[in-house]
Amino acid sequence: MRIITTFAAGALLAGSVVGTGVARADDPGQQQVCQLMDDPAAAEQGLAPAEYTFMQLRATMSAQRARDIMSIAVQADCPNHIVDLPASWR
Repeated sequence: MRIITTFAAGALLAGSVVGTGVARADDPGQQQVCQLMDDPAAAEQGLAPAEYTFMQLRATMSAQRARDIMSIAVQADCPNHIVDLPASWR
């Protein structure tokens, strides 16, 4: 139990040191999702962050894979974008 508490405290401290800008993700696909969700090109094209991200991911993967990786990334690595996803993807 103490290890978990120490780990959680360390994670919180690391998060505060790193900052709150673009989320950091270990998985390259999840990292890409977070970067795309923050990309100002979405607004420039008149798209919502989730629409833009899905469109970009679909160029390289199946719709199901894009949906899954977006859902996982937003829940784990860039929770500030949870409201951008359709409710059924959360």
